[in-house]
Amino acid sequence: MADKVGESYAMTMMRRTCLAALLTASLAGCAAPGPMVQSSGTLPRDTGYAFAEEAAPPPQLATPLAQALAEQGLHVSDSPHYLVQVEYSRPPAKTGTLIADQADPQWQRAPSRRGGPLSRMSLSVTDIATGTEVYRAAAWQRPRGKADDSAQLLQAALTPPPPPAR
Repeated sequence: MADKVGESYAMTMMRRTCLAALLTASLAGCAAPGPMVQSSGTLPRDTGYAFAEEAAPPPQLATPLAQALAEQGLHVSDSPHYLVQVEYSRPPAKTGTLIADQADPQWQRAPSRRGGPLSRMSLSVTDIATGTEVYRAAAWQRPRGKADDSAQLLQAALTPPPPPAR
């Protein structure tokens, strides 16, 4: 009888361990990985910029953006070399986003009947003298509740991507 009790206890413990492992694995899949970023070009350094009037940063981003650009060596100038444009949005679920790159247009998020809301930010830096866009970044993620995630997306958009693996 003692063997049966010990065997029953061992089976119960093994089931609990397996259940805990399955629960942990399933919850890990639900965690959002953080912002996804797609960028092209190089963010200029040690020069002046101005915001495009129609694409000035949203009020909650004005100060964090100025600080982040200052960390990159960019400063607001009366005679700027670059024009900075920022867009932040949290469109309704089921809204698609197309990155309109002339060389390679692609869906950042295709329209779908499923899915939840998505926070997204785009940042563009254009050389005023030539009209050439020198840096573009798009960052997006699923928001966690109603919290403002614009600062996190801004940081992701201004962080250069890691070099490709060799």
